[in-house]
Amino acid sequence: MDKKEFVSLVIESLEAIGEEYRKPYGRPYERIICYEFYHQLRKRLDEKRSQLVLHGELGKGYRGIRKVPDFVFHLPRTDVENFAVMEFKSVRSGMRWIRHDLRKLEECRKAPLNYQLGILVIFGEKNKLVHIEERLLKLSDRIDRDLEILLYDSDDGKVISSVVIGKSSIPVSYTHLRAHETSLHLVCRLLLE
Repeated sequence: MDKKEFVSLVIESLEAIGEEYRKPYGRPYERIICYEFYHQLRKRLDEKRSQLVLHGELGKGYRGIRKVPDFVFHLPRTDVENFAVMEFKSVRSGMRWIRHDLRKLEECRKAPLNYQLGILVIFGEKNKLVHIEERLLKLSDRIDRDLEILLYDSDDGKVISSVVIGKSSIPVSYTHLRAHETSLHLVCRLLLE
């Protein structure tokens, strides 16, 4: 599985989360969204017969790193296929905690773990996500490894933007405008903002 296909599966899994999990008590809760995301992504990985294993919140001493991510996708007990590492953060947490998760993802992308892909899902209300996106683009020169950031509108259940930031990339934000033709095909038109 390549990175682009994996990110598409992540987006598809996020958008399959029902409202009862996105805002069970009138607002989004990270743990509830994560549990349902885990379920949705596992179904899709199983359908693709992926060899990658999805693990959530490994023990605090995982491979000697201090900051343990929410999810890792890898072949356990090997460094051959350390594929992706993910974090989830509420937009309500603020930039301090978002930067904390960005550093956590960066640490997992460096040796000895060398995960190929780092993804941060920031969820919350659309109007707050738009403001966070602008601030994220300004952080790009402080991020050593490219990281994919997905902005997830927990009201509508849609990924409204995908941002790649990092020193080796030009910070670009792509806003996703979607029309679903079938449950299997997602038509996505990307507009450069």
